[in-house]
Amino acid sequence: SLVWGSDTETRPISIDGRVYQVTVNCHAALQRLRLPEDVVTLWIDSICINQYDLHEKSFQIVLMTDIYSFAEEVYIWLGGSGRERDVNDESEEVMAITLIKDLAKSREIFDNPDMFIKVCTEGDAVDIRWKALAKMFQHKWFERLWVQQEIVVAKRVKVLGITYCIPWEYLAVAALAIEHHV
Repeated sequence: SLVWGSDTETRPISIDGRVYQVTVNCHAALQRLRLPEDVVTLWIDSICINQYDLHEKSFQIVLMTDIYSFAEEVYIWLGGSGRERDVNDESEEVMAITLIKDLAKSREIFDNPDMFIKVCTEGDAVDIRWKALAKMFQHKWFERLWVQQEIVVAKRVKVLGITYCIPWEYLAVAALAIEHHV
């Protein structure tokens, strides 16, 4: 599950000996998901659906729920392409993911406001951690309406960035804890 990005700049990929052009963001996601020694089977709509055939697109859209529900695992790509990345992105990602993991550690965080405050204010660079988390939640992926079905019907969902891979539940619990207390 990813935001395609601009289609004005593309990168070539090879599938079964054929060359396809994909967006820079899709290329970055594929690079991250690639396993050099193993075959990886992926379903990516911008590749698997002929985007220029309206009949095929309308037929495939009806199948999206089945596709996501039959998937062994759904990855949400929140990383960016090398061109979009800033020199501070990696350290910001680490700070945001650390805050998410801290918030998602214990369900008690919902019942205990003091624990929530402690988690939110402990450690170094508290402001930077929160800004990094805010930046993550501002990713264009969260603006897409149909992502709800991708998450709801999937058996297992992981959030993937350049430097991290975490279960969707961590992100959801962290967001719910923030909403609950703030």
